[in-house]
Amino acid sequence: MANVGTATIWDDHEVTNDFYGSPFGAFGPQIIAGNEAYREWMPIREDGGDPMKLYRSIKWGDVAEFFLTDNRQYRDPQAYVTEPACLSGSDPATIPPAGACVTEINNPARTYLGAAQKAWLKNALATSTAKWKFIMNGPVITNLTFLPYDRWEGYAAERTEMLEFIRNPDGNTMTDDHLTNVVVLSTDIHAAIYNPAVANPGPAGGSVPEIIAGAIGMDPIYRELPAAILPFVSSLPGLFPAIQFYDIDRRNYVLFDVSTTAATFTYRDNTGSVLKTINMTAE
Repeated sequence: MANVGTATIWDDHEVTNDFYGSPFGAFGPQIIAGNEAYREWMPIREDGGDPMKLYRSIKWGDVAEFFLTDNRQYRDPQAYVTEPACLSGSDPATIPPAGACVTEINNPARTYLGAAQKAWLKNALATSTAKWKFIMNGPVITNLTFLPYDRWEGYAAERTEMLEFIRNPDGNTMTDDHLTNVVVLSTDIHAAIYNPAVANPGPAGGSVPEIIAGAIGMDPIYRELPAAILPFVSSLPGLFPAIQFYDIDRRNYVLFDVSTTAATFTYRDNTGSVLKTINMTAE
């Protein structure tokens, strides 16, 4: 880190697995301590108005702007915390949710980003003058059905709201004024996954690409999956037809080569071997 510029954002394990921050008292002391330790060890500029605030944007000339989002300290509790129907015994239910659990997941009052961060992200995306707009995201925005609670799909209304905003920022469905060249860059799930079309379930339709990478220093997800899910692994292409590439049993990272006209994303494993190359042309 002394030799390479970095732009970092935290996820859950700076505090505790799958932590949520709203109401802040649930993990309050741990969140404050984890946030302080994170800021002490990571090269991040302090926010003079709010030292706990980590979300921010970094612009790379007129080529790219990176929006680093905090998917933890402002979110409401996962549905399995507030709705017993989302539990199987004392654990989050593995099978696809139904009934009261789905109702809780779809509750429009539940937030993932928090009001202030969501307003910031919408305005920053809409006013960005960069050709490429990269949302640096934590848990993935692609719907993966199983154990959905901690990812965006566990906060379905806000997920739809953000995808709808990208496609229709002024709310006028009569015009095609979508934000161009928005790419979601996600981690957390310990797998390499490329979804070129995360579908917007809102009235404006459309989609955004999502590139999911990592982990480079943790076991890949295949080695962590619950036994109940392992029989479905061979069926993944049929279950998720939008996903064009996945590798769930190798550590990996992605290299970018971005210009004002095109972007190339190269997946590599921890030996440097190329796993997949993705090319995008700018609108």
